[in-house]
Amino acid sequence: DFTTIKQWVDWRVERTEVLMQKMDKDSVICGTVLPYEFIRFNDYKDRFNVKFCYLTLSDAEIRKRLNGRGWDAELVEDNTMLNSHLKWMMDREYDGLTVNTGEVSISDSVLMIDEWIK
Repeated sequence: DFTTIKQWVDWRVERTEVLMQKMDKDSVICGTVLPYEFIRFNDYKDRFNVKFCYLTLSDAEIRKRLNGRGWDAELVEDNTMLNSHLKWMMDREYDGLTVNTGEVSISDSVLMIDEWIK
């Protein structure tokens, strides 16, 4: 449980560095590392062929799911805004793939990612 955003960010950075230290070959990391969290570790940039894939949902679906879990309205909106930011970031700043998992089946998502990695 994190009481401040700084604690959460510090934990994510530490966890990302641990992942990078353990990787010795091409790996797929799903849902754990944001592009700017990885890129800050210059020592690893040249060591790996990094591709970023963002699995997303529509804002309406995110709101529906989080409200259904009883989340606070402010947190729901924060997550919706983060979703929009990450989509924008993937489209404009990184050569990545964005898959709206609410619009395609799991099988089709896997096939899209598989083709993209090759």
